[in-house]
Amino acid sequence: MRSGIGVRVLFIRGNVVGDVHIAHTAGPDRAMLVDLARRLAKKIDAVLAGNPEQVPALPLAANELRLSFRKAWENRNLGNRLWGDEGTSIAVQRGVGLPRELPAKQMAPKDYMVPLRHLVVLLAPKERVEVTTDQARVRLMGKMLVFKRGASQVEMDGETVQLSHPIQFKEGYALVALSFVEKALDQRIVWEKLGEMPLARIEAKLADAESSKPQ
Repeated sequence: MRSGIGVRVLFIRGNVVGDVHIAHTAGPDRAMLVDLARRLAKKIDAVLAGNPEQVPALPLAANELRLSFRKAWENRNLGNRLWGDEGTSIAVQRGVGLPRELPAKQMAPKDYMVPLRHLVVLLAPKERVEVTTDQARVRLMGKMLVFKRGASQVEMDGETVQLSHPIQFKEGYALVALSFVEKALDQRIVWEKLGEMPLARIEAKLADAESSKPQ
């Protein structure tokens, strides 16, 4: 290991090279570095033994959410900030991508309130959610959606679609029930488990999938 701004652990385990490095302007935490290396070694051992650990849900990155690193760090416990003790996390997966972790609050056995901004990153990464005090707008799957504070429906290209729970606004975030992707976007949610975390797989409906197959 080397001292100074950065510190590094380089080790070989089986046929795998582990390289862990931490850098910080105030100086790195060596104990944290050793802990990270230990965790990495454990995962390597599991793979070498033929029992790889389950892929965890990856949190959304600051650039995906269009946040500064400082703001993203402040929001690392966003679920607890928004919902207190009722705040939790769920994994959401779109297609064959990695499961991503979203802050959430359970509203029903198979429905959770989530920040619209986070969900849009998974559904349409290039789109931007426009949020004012009482309204949020975003284009999804070619349609303009308008979410209004306290409303139990979403406006979609001038039409209204009923939602399972009213839309909420808090700390600049529009909060919507995840089930709206089924009700408004004609997608299908399959619920599974990722370890102890609920996992929602967002898929095209069976009819859509069948019709897209080559004849």
